[in-house]
Amino acid sequence: MDKTPRAREIIQAIAKFELAPALKAEGFKKSNLTFTRRRGLTTQIIKFELSSWNLGPRGFFTVDVLVRFDEMTPPGESPGPYPQFFASLDQLLTDVPRSFEVNADTPVPQASARLTQWIMDGVVAPLNRVNTLVEFESTGWVQVPAWAFPALYAYYVERYEEAERLVRKEAEFFKDRGITWEGLVQKYRFHKLNARLAQPDPGD
Repeated sequence: MDKTPRAREIIQAIAKFELAPALKAEGFKKSNLTFTRRRGLTTQIIKFELSSWNLGPRGFFTVDVLVRFDEMTPPGESPGPYPQFFASLDQLLTDVPRSFEVNADTPVPQASARLTQWIMDGVVAPLNRVNTLVEFESTGWVQVPAWAFPALYAYYVERYEEAERLVRKEAEFFKDRGITWEGLVQKYRFHKLNARLAQPDPGD
């Protein structure tokens, strides 16, 4: 019987060897390959995503960072289940590959140690300063996502002119797909921008 570990098993070993204990010490709870913690008014998530092309011992995985903010909830509603902030590890840190490759010869302790250092120093340390929405700005990550989140952030920290500018920019960029300023305002539930709907677009 072939006892060569499959890619998923190697990746699980990498997550479990050094990273899981380090994250547990910082308050994260592990569920399969997802680590989650509540901190203040936020839910912070570090998640492994496995490639669908993994075959036998050879495979790839990425690491994503997600944050859900209770304060990004319209008045009178309960916080939804979906994170508003999403970025891959390579978007947040320099010199980190977009995806990580594993095979039968991957040295699990070394791979786990390197990944743990990246995540603890580059992700967890900044998130340790974040208990509220406004504190997230200290990470320097607000502008990392190209669309949606920068406008959401601006709106919920009451920078309405900035939020309007970002929504108009997004609508202009995607206008060939039928995206409109009015549609985005409704999608993002920016009720306080509704009063601006009657105003002409500055670009018109």
